Amino acid sequence: MEQTLDLTQGLLAVVSRKFTRTLHTQDTFVKSSTEVVGAVLKNALGGGSKKNTPPSPQSQSPPSYVNRGALVDQSHRGPQRFPCFFPVSSPTRFVPTTTPDVEPKFPEVVFSGDGGRSLLWKMAVSDVGASKIELLQNGFAPPFFSNGSKIAIVVSGVGTAGLVMEKNGNMEEIVLQVRPGDAIAIPEGIVSWWFNSSPRNFVILFIRHTDKGQCFKDFHLAGGRGVFGGFRRDLLSRALDLDGGDATTFVRSQTTNGVILKIADDFNVPVFDETNRNDVVTNLIGLVPSVQDAGGAVFVLNSTTDLPLLKEMGCGVSVVCLDQRATYSPTYSRGSTFQIIYISSGGGQFQVVGASGENLLNTTVEAQQLFLVPGSSVISASAGSSGLAWLSMVDTLSPSFVTLAGKGSVLKALSPTIVQAAFAVTSELETVVRAKRSADVFCFPSTPAEEEE
Repeated sequence: MEQTLDLTQGLLAVVSRKFTRTLHTQDTFVKSSTEVVGAVLKNALGGGSKKNTPPSPQSQSPPSYVNRGALVDQSHRGPQRFPCFFPVSSPTRFVPTTTPDVEPKFPEVVFSGDGGRSLLWKMAVSDVGASKIELLQNGFAPPFFSNGSKIAIVVSGVGTAGLVMEKNGNMEEIVLQVRPGDAIAIPEGIVSWWFNSSPRNFVILFIRHTDKGQCFKDFHLAGGRGVFGGFRRDLLSRALDLDGGDATTFVRSQTTNGVILKIADDFNVPVFDETNRNDVVTNLIGLVPSVQDAGGAVFVLNSTTDLPLLKEMGCGVSVVCLDQRATYSPTYSRGSTFQIIYISSGGGQFQVVGASGENLLNTTVEAQQLFLVPGSSVISASAGSSGLAWLSMVDTLSPSFVTLAGKGSVLKALSPTIVQAAFAVTSELETVVRAKRSADVFCFPSTPAEEEE
């Protein structure tokens, strides 16, 4: 449970609240008691308190489904070009809505050893997804690089990380001390390693994508899976300027096939320099909200000031923190072909609506689940009693989120007569709708009736 506490508590703590609330950030899921479908839209448009008390989460759970009948066939994008360990449903970076990846998933353990374990969210789409490394004391993730870009986020613990990057025409190792809430943009091909010297678990989340339409892969330098070991000895001897015996010793001494090692207590950890964090690391817990509402806050990382390496990746990152029982306005991402959404804390109801107007997803979510949202699909959410927070990565440099309800929304911007004609409603009802949700942009606070549930 401690794996999510540091980042979770930090994210929720930075959101100032209109009312005093006690938030619980344990991994145990607390289902939202908000009614599905109708209630989400009702809350988003300010329809007032509920007339009927919904069943308690313990007695009846909201229906959970992925509406595959509403999904769009994108097989016309072309044939599969690259083999992959996991099934590939699309040869491009576009998220194919014919896959079940819109359904929230938990990670699966793919390696476990004395030094820790590695977990992976197994997605039908292979060019986007996430993984996690959990390092025990003296756990070491040896140097590796990837064929796509990654956002590394420290979930818990304090550890040491190394990045090998080009500087002034030469490759240079940057050693960092990283702590909960730290986010590091790791562009394609950048070598990194991770080490935990403390008794407390050191947990790093990687949200990743590649824009080449190929399976996302990690390439390790050393060990049984290392790329050095794949070369013939004669070629490796010439490349390293070693005789055959020394070349064999260099690449064959590390016999483990694991991606995580446990090394001796006397390991000489490279010394980190605190100034190395500049332009490489930003801490999500210390961010100033881009939008502060009465029901929560939205944080958008700026690629110029917060995390310049995002420019090289071509990605954008945002964080949404909802207070307990709060509702997130129906919103879509402009200019992106997908959103990778990771639930970092709390729980509640999450819905996704596609181009046909049908509900693609209607389910409860909880911490550590991850799913994909096809580009421009509209999302909305309602938090449970523990609040709800999620991190989103999009494939556009400057994330732009358009709200359909609330202050500054599309609904408010449209002319009254246009709304009346489009929705076939009276001017009186249009006036009521327009007057609601005028104070908050994205995060709408709960009503007194909802607080008592």
